[in-house]
Amino acid sequence: MVGTRFEADLVVYVLDKSGSMFEGGSFELLKAKLIQSLAGLRYGHHYYRGGERYAINQRFHVLFFGPPQPVEFAPRKLVPATPECVGMAAGFVESDRVRAEGGTRVLPALARALEAFRAADPEGTQRKVIFLLSDGGFDSIGAGADTYEGLRGNAAVVAWLSDHNPSRGDGRHVDICTCLYRGTDPAAQRVMERIAADHGGTFEQVSADE
Repeated sequence: MVGTRFEADLVVYVLDKSGSMFEGGSFELLKAKLIQSLAGLRYGHHYYRGGERYAINQRFHVLFFGPPQPVEFAPRKLVPATPECVGMAAGFVESDRVRAEGGTRVLPALARALEAFRAADPEGTQRKVIFLLSDGGFDSIGAGADTYEGLRGNAAVVAWLSDHNPSRGDGRHVDICTCLYRGTDPAAQRVMERIAADHGGTFEQVSADE
């Protein structure tokens, strides 16, 4: 999923760093694919349409989720996808700060992603996308579980996003593309498909061989 092409001005990657991602080298492969995806972002590029010249100046942020709080790329905001910023992000991804450990609590990271978009685009004029990746759903056990309005786990995440990500007619809306990364749980597939369908994105399932 982190290699998915999706036209947007502002991009936030929200990625699972729970302990299960350590199995089978999944997390190291994920980090390599993320760095490849970052390198594919465009800043200072131009294209022509109908005889008009347009600029492509994407900005991005990176968050890894797991309790108690997400681990963020140090600027804690969207930055231009210049070679310098992409290189700094790659260094962050490869650093000791980003380790596969803990549970699967995603709502704090999604909240931070939406905050970052609002700060970067207060007028709501730019197209925004989250790339959300996990190897399972969000039905964690105990204190690490997401809760919202009396709901827990997958149901809480779906309801929270419904309430906090406006409709597509609103300039603050964020498209959400999801990826089930080397996961096989049918409930996880259903919730990731539901999130993508509800929020204008695409769903992808990456097998153990990819």
